[in-house]
Amino acid sequence: MKTLFPFALLSVVALAGFMLAFSGGFPIGDDYKNQIISFDAFLTEVYSGTPYPRWLHHINWDFGGANLFFYPPFIYYVGLLIDLVTFHVLDTAQIVSGTCFVLLLASGVSCYVWLSSFCGRTAALAGAAFYMLLPYHLWVEIYERNAVAEFSAYVWVPLLFWLAGKDLRHRGAFAGLSVCYFLLIVSHLPSALLISPFLGLYALSKVWRADERKEGFLYLMRFGGAVVTGLLLAGLYLVPALALQDAVRFSVVWNNPNYHYALWFLWPQNQCPGLGDYCGLLFLMALGQLLVGGFVFLFSLGFLSKHSIQVSAVFLFMLFACFFMMTPFSAFLWHIFPLLQTVQFPYRLLLVHDFLFISLVSFCFSCLLDHSKNRMALNFLSFSPVLLVCGGLAIFTAVFVQKSWHPDMAFFEDYFKSRVLPGEFMPDNKEMTVSLKDFVYRDEAPPLWWSDVQGVSIRQPVPIKPRKLEFDVSMPRDGDVSFRQFYFPGWEATLVSKVRDRTALPVHAAEPYGQLSVSLPKGEYVLVLRLTMLPAEKIGMALSIAGLLILLGVGLWPRQKVHASQ
Repeated sequence: MKTLFPFALLSVVALAGFMLAFSGGFPIGDDYKNQIISFDAFLTEVYSGTPYPRWLHHINWDFGGANLFFYPPFIYYVGLLIDLVTFHVLDTAQIVSGTCFVLLLASGVSCYVWLSSFCGRTAALAGAAFYMLLPYHLWVEIYERNAVAEFSAYVWVPLLFWLAGKDLRHRGAFAGLSVCYFLLIVSHLPSALLISPFLGLYALSKVWRADERKEGFLYLMRFGGAVVTGLLLAGLYLVPALALQDAVRFSVVWNNPNYHYALWFLWPQNQCPGLGDYCGLLFLMALGQLLVGGFVFLFSLGFLSKHSIQVSAVFLFMLFACFFMMTPFSAFLWHIFPLLQTVQFPYRLLLVHDFLFISLVSFCFSCLLDHSKNRMALNFLSFSPVLLVCGGLAIFTAVFVQKSWHPDMAFFEDYFKSRVLPGEFMPDNKEMTVSLKDFVYRDEAPPLWWSDVQGVSIRQPVPIKPRKLEFDVSMPRDGDVSFRQFYFPGWEATLVSKVRDRTALPVHAAEPYGQLSVSLPKGEYVLVLRLTMLPAEKIGMALSIAGLLILLGVGLWPRQKVHASQ
């Protein structure tokens, strides 16, 4: 019972937080329609026979889209699992809501596992509960922004630090760190980019605190090996996501001046386009956590051991560094490292900030409890300012986001009708001459096919298969035929005659939508359009297999008795 109590308590806290934020169903926020359409399209493709869908046929007026070549897949598999265990009785919005609850609870459990490795049970439980309920985590990430993928990253951060704190000579720790890093990447790539430097700093702090420099160096080698293995495991997703960006309209994002990173630093006089109050709220969150963290550290110095001071100082230093990176004073670093600019919004570091804040406060609180076990009431009273500040920020944030403007369902009516997802993931075909606005606000979908040739007969005998369309064709003469599917690298056309002879035909993009077009010969035959596996996908698969082989090799390491160290 004692073992189950923490998880039961965290489940109750997660359910309470979930019911507060989701009392009216999945919140209608910034990304509402994208989440609903994406989850629904993913489930449709999986149930059609694609274990890992990348090309989604049934979006964008059924022209398809390359969204899951770029968008990380983890959250959709959580949604798939929920749909399966509930026997398909939930609608898509309920599946997304269920996904959020699972992720919220999992974040609390993972934080408890992390905190338990260096805190007492009471402090670990309190810290894990607060981790789930922090205002940015619950009210901004999921209620206001509907950023489900970014929300899922909260699950992996504590586990990564927990495993990085272990002796990586142990095969379980090495493999666990690799797998968790892989899961972070396939959950939310920008978060992985932001978290990695702080994870590296934590690894360096272990070397700094190590008794022997040689052992510290060997630890860094193993740490680097685990991270590289995680990158290899993520190759199946990562390589296509990075290699194929020129094939889609990412310029919609990169060339939009409102998305420039320099506009989204947190400071009282911020430049956030049209969202100054919102960024001001985020600044208050970050500043409040930094000040409370500093106060707790100074308050605890009197009863911390030398080792405890070192540990808490590492957390405080990283907390300050994280805060600094969200302010305009860090602009030179964002300029020096262009890769950082791809995350667009520096305030996304609040994910790391939340984790470091909880780690610091929980550790100091645990040390206080250990120092004066017989003065429990006084201990809690000492931390009452922390509770007041955190509680006040949470309540203020909840009220702020609930009273801010949110669209109603009518706002999304045309998008749900067209199932159009963000334009940056549409293929970058110069032949798409219609504007995105005109494409969205059509009265109905274009026909399945069209041609200037009179007397053409084309029918689709079987439903769309994964990355494959089949048509029975009767052409009275040679001519071009366009199909309701965007052109994208990898599309191939094959003519199958009545005697089963196969002939490859060239495929090209055509106006006005950048759709697939094929020059068909006279006659009757079957036309097969197939999106083949791209070179980037093959390379990514090879890298993932290499990562799996490394993990298998790690599994063959001889067992040895090693002690986990914090």
